[in-house]
Amino acid sequence: MIALYLAGCSYEEIAGEMECAAVTVGAVIRNPTSQALIQAAYKEHDERLRTLVPLSITAIRDGLTDKDKRVKLQAVDRLYRALGKYRDNPEDEETAEDVVRRIIRIRSEGKVEVVVGEERK
Repeated sequence: MIALYLAGCSYEEIAGEMECAAVTVGAVIRNPTSQALIQAAYKEHDERLRTLVPLSITAIRDGLTDKDKRVKLQAVDRLYRALGKYRDNPEDEETAEDVVRRIIRIRSEGKVEVVVGEERK
């Protein structure tokens, strides 16, 4: 059961494979002994992933210096995602309308002078 759980199977999938009830699977998975085994497996997986970090850095570096622009852009995308600099949700991005609203609010509070269309001297 634990191996199936670690492989990403749902309680229902595990129950079908093991020919038991999903409630039984849940009880086994939540058992303190099972939880200790699961946490140990997660820790081992994390340690194995950490050993791959230098290889991934090399792969990103190679991608950034590749002659193919698509490969470069994919490498940049991966790097920014890894650094948390990339937003998956476009709703989080500030729109032009949001910027204008903010400028108007700041202007109405008298904190800044906004000059549009003229060069300031």
